[in-house]
Amino acid sequence: MQRESLLNVGEIGSLRWTSQQTGNMTGRIDYEVQHDSVCFKYNVRSNSNEALRPYEYFVPVTHTPCNYGGSRAWFECPHYLKRVAVLYIDERIACRTCHKFNYIKGTWQERDRMYKVREKLGWPLLKDVYVWQRIKPKGMH
Repeated sequence: MQRESLLNVGEIGSLRWTSQQTGNMTGRIDYEVQHDSVCFKYNVRSNSNEALRPYEYFVPVTHTPCNYGGSRAWFECPHYLKRVAVLYIDERIACRTCHKFNYIKGTWQERDRMYKVREKLGWPLLKDVYVWQRIKPKGMH
């Protein structure tokens, strides 16, 4: 929203998602930017048999100064109360920590790097090896 200059006070609009295959709209969220927050309004159903339920979230927005002038807007996660650039929408709006999302790309890169090293050494790949976890003695960090 910051890149598209949508965080100006008084800005009202909606964000839409469309299917690449059919071109049909798959999701929409309405927003209204206020002085120190953004109000998000959307409808969600937990499963296909359920009716749409309306949700309304007020997400605080803070600003930090940039080194070369201007300022940068940040969302504050409504649940975790930390400053974030990206929020994720489910039945609630929250940061990736609250939704328990991991960085998939980093974990895949680490696994691939480990597999290459094991291949060079002639060791069996991790899927062929029983993985054990070392338990630290009490008081050891």
